[in-house]
Amino acid sequence: MASIATIISVTAFGIITFSLFQLTDADKVSVGPKGITIEKYPEERHIEKTEIETDYSSFNIKGWELYQLERYGEAIEYFDRALEIEPDNFYSLKNKGWALHELGRAEEAIEYFDRALEIEPYDDFALKNKEIVKKKLDLQ
Repeated sequence: MASIATIISVTAFGIITFSLFQLTDADKVSVGPKGITIEKYPEERHIEKTEIETDYSSFNIKGWELYQLERYGEAIEYFDRALEIEPDNFYSLKNKGWALHELGRAEEAIEYFDRALEIEPYDDFALKNKEIVKKKLDLQ
């Protein structure tokens, strides 16, 4: 039996892209650290392998969803994956900073806020959150 798989991602510029694949029961779909792999097994049993590179925003969005569920350790893993793809991404840096703060890792959090502020020096969110974390650190 064949089915259709839809893969949706958001690019660095906020453009939503999607791909459609027709899958059979013999096809193998797996999600890895760099995206989705589809292995198709045609009748002749030759393996045709297609890798779909996932951009940083997919990992950043998933990290933010986990953050909102208060699953901070898992969120950090996804922010790290996003930063592997785009190391200077402002949003991933500040989101990781806040997740680190929630885990009580204030000094590391400040480092990530500082990195984010090197990119966007006047961002209110990053500036305020850095100050909140610094004040809590000073009280300890």
